[in-house]
Amino acid sequence: MKHKFWIGVAVSAGLLVFLFSRIDIGMLWETIKSVDPYYLAITQVLVVFFFWIRAVRWRYLMDPVKAGVPVGSLFSATMIGFMANNVLPARLGEFVRAYSLGRHEEVPKSSVFATIVVERLFDGLSVLFIVIVALAFMPPDIAGSAAGTLRKVGIVSMAAYAVVIATLGFFMWRPELPGRIAAAVAGLFSKGLAAKASGLADSFMSGLGVVKKPRLLWRILFYTAVHWGFLPLTILVLFKAFGMDLGLYAAVFIFATSCIGVALPSTPGYVGTFHAAVMGGLVLLGLDSDKALSFAIVAHAANYIPVTLIGLYCLSREHLSLGALRKMEAA
Repeated sequence: MKHKFWIGVAVSAGLLVFLFSRIDIGMLWETIKSVDPYYLAITQVLVVFFFWIRAVRWRYLMDPVKAGVPVGSLFSATMIGFMANNVLPARLGEFVRAYSLGRHEEVPKSSVFATIVVERLFDGLSVLFIVIVALAFMPPDIAGSAAGTLRKVGIVSMAAYAVVIATLGFFMWRPELPGRIAAAVAGLFSKGLAAKASGLADSFMSGLGVVKKPRLLWRILFYTAVHWGFLPLTILVLFKAFGMDLGLYAAVFIFATSCIGVALPSTPGYVGTFHAAVMGGLVLLGLDSDKALSFAIVAHAANYIPVTLIGLYCLSREHLSLGALRKMEAA
């Protein structure tokens, strides 16, 4: 785990040095100071709103595990998890989310985590769809090597998700198999561990029950479409804050590149990789490096600051601390 952390630090540090070596710091600061605070505030409100939509969708994913979980509890766990990704190494936010909600609602944490796995599959396919849309409508003047790279990333990711979905589908058909496999592997070490592993696998499979319920599935698909379909609006509004005359396609394209950026190894909070992806996308769209990097810095802050502050507030309300989360990371 530690070597992955240091790889992320090296990637982030290297990218930041490279990016800042290519721009005029004075011009960068002047551009940031000129940002319209009105549109910047709207961007931050939209960011929080879309996290609320995530929480509403999660309620339906949680239905087979525990029906009627309050959206407020789900929103709190969501913000705590994403805050953890911003401040803690190893991107353990998903485990933190499962721990927080499982503790609060008194349900098996492995079952909660299974719903997050399903959620991330929906998210991954949605991001790939956005990337495909960005590629399909890419203007000829920016097509070429960048389009080829994005297409390769999309194809590889789609293949990986297809394997994961096929595996989960097979296990839904034979739900007893994960428990048997887990018991067989853990049994190589001890019988007690085998029983515990089997129980965890069975709890995990119970969290996948939503896939068998069309009523829930359609609602999940609806909120997934609302969340990912309108999320590029945050970029579009931020264009207004910078006085940029860029349209909807540009917002979708920059959103797609930012999604690729946060998937790369980095420090907590996606420092460096997010900035490089957004700056690179804007330069391809014709912006100069100074304005492109200033936009990337503000876009990152517009997401990072409200998510981290709200997450820390929710963490305190749950009577948890960053120290407790670090202990969980060590475990």
